Amino acid sequence: MGFEDPALLRMVLADARLAWLWLVLRISLGWLWFEAGRRQLQSAVGMSGLGANSTAQVMAIVQTLAGIALILGAFVGLAAFAGGLLGSGLLPATAGVMTPMLFTAVVVLVLAWKTAGWIGFDRWLLPLIGMPWPGGDLLVERREHGRVSERRRQS
Repeated sequence: MGFEDPALLRMVLADARLAWLWLVLRISLGWLWFEAGRRQLQSAVGMSGLGANSTAQVMAIVQTLAGIALILGAFVGLAAFAGGLLGSGLLPATAGVMTPMLFTAVVVLVLAWKTAGWIGFDRWLLPLIGMPWPGGDLLVERREHGRVSERRRQS
């Protein structure tokens, strides 16, 4: 027996017709993180040289990649979570400031992960990997291929 989302949440967070709304939010937040991460990376490299503060550089790279993923609509839930974690300052060595509006945008994108990337790469990526529970086309082929190989060995 599985749990179902309440009807209101399904309507708001899982309806592909609202993908345009998530697109606007996604691109805005993605651009903000891309620029912030890029600036942090440039200042970390420029001030201290390569390798001097590798933690800050890794954090800046992750924030930049989270911004790019949001802009492209690839793994939106994961990208929003990673960028929100870095932007909130919960991880060591992050000096991000998360306003209530940014926090709300992050939470909404994490909750709307099923459709937030519908106008983006998630439209193809999530079914391919299986969104992630049932196993998508990519994983099913590998499992079936493994079963075929096992059957051949047994015969």
